[in-house]
Amino acid sequence: MSAFKEEKIAQQPQAVDIESTRNVAVETIPGTEYMRNSEKLRFGSQHNPPELLFPHPTSDPLDPLNWSRIWKGIAIYNVSMCNFWFAVSSLSISPLFGLYIAEWNLTVPQVSLTVGLTILLLGAGSLIAVPMSNIYGRRVVMLLFGLGFIATCIWQALAKSYTSFLAARAFAGLFSAPCETLGVQVATDLFFLHERGIWVGVAILSTFLGTFIGPVIAGTMGERYGWPSFFWLCLAAFSFSYICLVVSFPETKYRRYAADSASNDLASLHSETLGHGKPKKANFKVIQPRDPRWKSHLVRDFIVPLRISSYPIVLWAGLCLTTGACITLVWNILQSFVFAAPPYNFTTAQVGYVNFAAAVGLIIGTLTAGPLSDWVAHKLTQRNGGVFEAEMRLPALIPYFIIITIGTVVAAVGLQREWPWAVIVILGFGAAGMMLSSVPTIAIAYAVDCYKPVSGEIMVVGTIIKNCTGFSFSYWVPELGEAKGFMVPVLVFYAFCILAFLLPIPIYFWGKRLRLMTADSPVHKLEEIL
Repeated sequence: MSAFKEEKIAQQPQAVDIESTRNVAVETIPGTEYMRNSEKLRFGSQHNPPELLFPHPTSDPLDPLNWSRIWKGIAIYNVSMCNFWFAVSSLSISPLFGLYIAEWNLTVPQVSLTVGLTILLLGAGSLIAVPMSNIYGRRVVMLLFGLGFIATCIWQALAKSYTSFLAARAFAGLFSAPCETLGVQVATDLFFLHERGIWVGVAILSTFLGTFIGPVIAGTMGERYGWPSFFWLCLAAFSFSYICLVVSFPETKYRRYAADSASNDLASLHSETLGHGKPKKANFKVIQPRDPRWKSHLVRDFIVPLRISSYPIVLWAGLCLTTGACITLVWNILQSFVFAAPPYNFTTAQVGYVNFAAAVGLIIGTLTAGPLSDWVAHKLTQRNGGVFEAEMRLPALIPYFIIITIGTVVAAVGLQREWPWAVIVILGFGAAGMMLSSVPTIAIAYAVDCYKPVSGEIMVVGTIIKNCTGFSFSYWVPELGEAKGFMVPVLVFYAFCILAFLLPIPIYFWGKRLRLMTADSPVHKLEEIL
């Protein structure tokens, strides 16, 4: 019997007259949706939506949930492209390590710090970006941080000393912060529950794909034209994306009130506004009207991450984001030290090329994780009599755990025994790329299902955990690899990943109890003021 099936009728809400309410869904526990009283429930997909939509759209054409597919696509494209270049410039310089060591006579920890410090400031920047986006909107945050990012690209390209370059890298991390959080926020603003799995994956893909395509670009540019050319290229490419952002990215933050949304019945879903709305000129203003309750927003946006960081579901989602990103970071840091040395003797460009395998794994994970988690949830919802439980996404993690385990362990052993580079690259980097996109996509979608009003804050918690952990890697991973063999840091961190792999088992069976423990939390009421 399903662990989430409602076994005690007395614990369910009073029976609803379906005809009088026209199948309006009732949510009694965050993460539980009573979607239809029918065995033929249709959970829905992007092209085949369910009869009931979550969140409930309003009748306002300005509601981003009502926007046409074209406008939704334009908005998510703009954010994704900017986030891609944020990641390319900030997190892709590992193939250039040899050039920095030669030019400034650096030690291994010093050159690794050029990545570690950037990662640390990415987390700090998220603490600024999320409150600003909730007070002033998503658009102005992207524009302001984008301007700062342009300045850091110029600074990095012109740096003449290690100290100057390191300072530029720190500010590059700070101004790249939107790539860590705003993508998920915008996806949540624009798309319904049945679309959220795939579009959260797209938001994550845009950032993480940059971390793998970026090293390919960096290695090629650095070998042929010198390392500053990489940052000039990033400047040119991001400037184009920034212009597109200015002219075609509308504000997606919309203040909806839970009571008003819940009052909309099924008839409103078939009104002329759904799928035909569009932003107005006011949505394109650089400065949006400040929320009159901005002080409470500001306090809330610093307190809420602290509050939800004690919630087991949020902590596990942050752990999944951390393990996915950090196993990738291990390979990212080690690639120059492994492949530029005997027996492989790769050039700078060739070191960059190994990231193609990770990019392929990333794309496979993204294209499959969101749809698979939606499909699994759909089937389990049907079996559960039309009651959707957030934990129904979790079984979709199983195939990824198996593939990632095999790939990581085989590649780590291959490093120690100096197996052909193809084995290490295809299995190790490919598995890392798949883990980076698949596991966080499902885990974050699950956490957002449980705590919808604080999707941005969930990403802040995950980002802080991930980036603080990643910062520490810049100190111990290279030195441990040189002292004990490169297999050791890979397997040490994989042991950490096992925790993220095993926790979904108890969460699947007792996750609803965890949600019940926080059902009265004030975070669930924040939707009324967002």
